[in-house]
Amino acid sequence: MINIKNKKGSQVAIVLSIVIFIGFFIFLYLLLIPKVSVENNKNIVADLLNYKLTDEFSSPLTTVTLVLKEDYDSEGANCIGIGHVQGVSGLNAFARDDTGSLDSLSDSEKIEIELNGANEFFKIYYTEASFTPTSSPENCDDLEEGDEYELGLIKTTQEVFESKILEYISIYDVDYGDFKEKLNLSSEKEFYFNFTYDDGTSVSPTEKETYGGLYVQRRNIEYINLEANKKIGVLEVWVW
Repeated sequence: MINIKNKKGSQVAIVLSIVIFIGFFIFLYLLLIPKVSVENNKNIVADLLNYKLTDEFSSPLTTVTLVLKEDYDSEGANCIGIGHVQGVSGLNAFARDDTGSLDSLSDSEKIEIELNGANEFFKIYYTEASFTPTSSPENCDDLEEGDEYELGLIKTTQEVFESKILEYISIYDVDYGDFKEKLNLSSEKEFYFNFTYDDGTSVSPTEKETYGGLYVQRRNIEYINLEANKKIGVLEVWVW
């Protein structure tokens, strides 16, 4: 004869085991999910800050191309003076040819460009970002558009500049609180960044004391250095 009491006891034990098993996994879920959510949140914040800082390090760059006309005789001229195009008043200017950056000097009306060999094709760049000063050309020959040179393509792009990176390193050190607010970073989170140049050297603000989980996002960035050359660097952003 089957013992009804023993059968009921076995069923209760099975049900109780299942409840305990499920309860254990619910406990683990409640214990671990908040931590995972915080980690994911900090990773997302680090990624967003990387892009926000890239925007802060950027400025518009207007590129003007020009070519000297074939009948212009540059013999005996050390440099040429080119009048500014419209819309670039007050911006810093520098010039390049196929060999690289050229010594140049810009005032309110024109840019004076050193002549380097027989090159007839030039690019003039205008931006609010700053560069390492070059030597001032002398004995310049002021040219007239249409008579001695022709303008080509004029375009404006958004570029990252080394001078802007250095500017924001100073802002971080001097006014960290306002910088966080500008980046819409909550008061509970802290951040730090480092920029590595193409030659492996790096620049960064004064290091801060870190605590808790530290999360970093790295991204390759094309930038224009203080000598007006395009390079590739790495921006690293930490959040904790």
